[in-house]
Amino acid sequence: MPVGRFVKFIGGCLLLAMLTSCMAAPRIKNIPDRIDGIEGFASLRLIGEAGEGRSRFSFLFFLAGQARIDASDFMGRTLFQILLNEGRGYFILPSRKAFWAGGEAEIIAKLLGIEMTLKEAMGMISGVWWRDIETIRNWSLEKDENGRIVGGNRSDLSFWVEEFFPETESARTIGFKQAESSGRLKILDIGFNPIRREGAFSLEALDGYSLKPWEEIRVLMEHED
Repeated sequence: MPVGRFVKFIGGCLLLAMLTSCMAAPRIKNIPDRIDGIEGFASLRLIGEAGEGRSRFSFLFFLAGQARIDASDFMGRTLFQILLNEGRGYFILPSRKAFWAGGEAEIIAKLLGIEMTLKEAMGMISGVWWRDIETIRNWSLEKDENGRIVGGNRSDLSFWVEEFFPETESARTIGFKQAESSGRLKILDIGFNPIRREGAFSLEALDGYSLKPWEEIRVLMEHED
């Protein structure tokens, strides 16, 4: 995904968002053998032909095909949301009562700038995706002496783990690259198998919202106050 002016806008608005990156790495204990979902906070830096952008957001992912991203400014105002449910994704601008709709890989590309499935994104973050044979079928993965996944590639997409949470296989800092886009994802906090919250993935909030093409969503974001 090209990194344009709208990414720069996100970066500027989210500079003080949610959690500061200077926080000490939280301790993660007892990563479960089976991971059905992950929840936490992250910061993201994207670089592409059109420029550089930064963002911070909360995330909630479930292997069942559900995901929620909430990006906010330092005042707690929601700048955008991403919802994924049953293979369909929605990029939502609450302040404009507008949204864009696309497939699973498309919606993840809007966030990370690279083409991944939800399972692949969860695996890259949690470090335990290699337990899912179907997910890793097209990947070449590299392990360290402790058996942790430290990098991988699929076609023109590659990632590498720069830092792990202490004494775990869960990545804290991840670099990645695909074509002309590259980035760095830092997990500020993460939890495993969170309790499902009623309404977290509901589309009822889109009632009264207008479906827009992606280019129009980009323009609306560029002209946010």
